[in-house]
Amino acid sequence: MKTILRLSAAAALLASLIAPAHAAEGWTFLPIANPGFKLAPTLAVTANSNKPDQGNSATGYGIDFNFNCALLQSPDQRIRTHLNLSHTSKDGVTVNAFELSPRYTIPLGNGLSVGIGPSLALFKVESGSISKNLFGAGVATGLNYNLGAFYAGFDLRYHSTQAKDGVDYDPSSVGVKVGINF
Repeated sequence: MKTILRLSAAAALLASLIAPAHAAEGWTFLPIANPGFKLAPTLAVTANSNKPDQGNSATGYGIDFNFNCALLQSPDQRIRTHLNLSHTSKDGVTVNAFELSPRYTIPLGNGLSVGIGPSLALFKVESGSISKNLFGAGVATGLNYNLGAFYAGFDLRYHSTQAKDGVDYDPSSVGVKVGINF
């Protein structure tokens, strides 16, 4: 799993270097200000398997809200932002996560696309009387399927966090999602 995530991180870095060099002209800052901008939102329920570096895997659930990026857009309009809210609880440890991941998305045809990009997260880790907020940075990649209003996806994500007062949480996550395109 870590090898896949490391390869995904390398691919995200390579894509971030190639995409601007390939089409430096035409990038749009704040495309939401353009009259023709379409948010094209999608809302999905998620199920995730989360495996911290230390500890047992746990199944979590949540929602994924993704849309065309309103902050920065490529000339080919392929950057989609994913906001993922999730909850995991196992063996007395509860984790609530908020993840933000802008992904460069490449269409594969027949409603399939693949996206990859950086990811920032805030994890609220609670166990007994301990409650810590941990910030994480990592990479996210996903396979998406769209057919009219129907949406389904599969994600791989990894975040590295900084330990805080002896609490650390570096999760690898595998998730599926099903939802609706608006």
